[in-house]
Amino acid sequence: DTHLAVDEESLIGKDELQKKVDEGMINLKFSDQIIVENGKVASCNISNSNQNNLDMYVSLWLYDTQEEISRSGLIPVGSRLQQLDLNRSLDVGEYSGLLVYNQLEDNRIVGQVNVDVTLIVKS
Repeated sequence: DTHLAVDEESLIGKDELQKKVDEGMINLKFSDQIIVENGKVASCNISNSNQNNLDMYVSLWLYDTQEEISRSGLIPVGSRLQQLDLNRSLDVGEYSGLLVYNQLEDNRIVGQVNVDVTLIVKS
């Protein structure tokens, strides 16, 4: 729009914009299959890479019920989570799920990435 008024002092430069993009990047390391034993204990391999800038937590959702079935504690940068405890038992079978990575800064979610996963309930 040629009639748009812009306050040039509020514009950020290319270097500052790149810095904001770099700070917001999330490097993910995970397995897209989560194995559940005893209906409630999920084995996983979820990492908050050393290349990330912020701590995070993950939540696990079931697609069919749109229900959050697990939420991790804080995963500091450079740490890994190998188990999620489910809020309720699941019957044996396969489920489509959504793993949500939530980046935190000052106890606020500032970044989020959703990843499709398969839950395989063995017992």
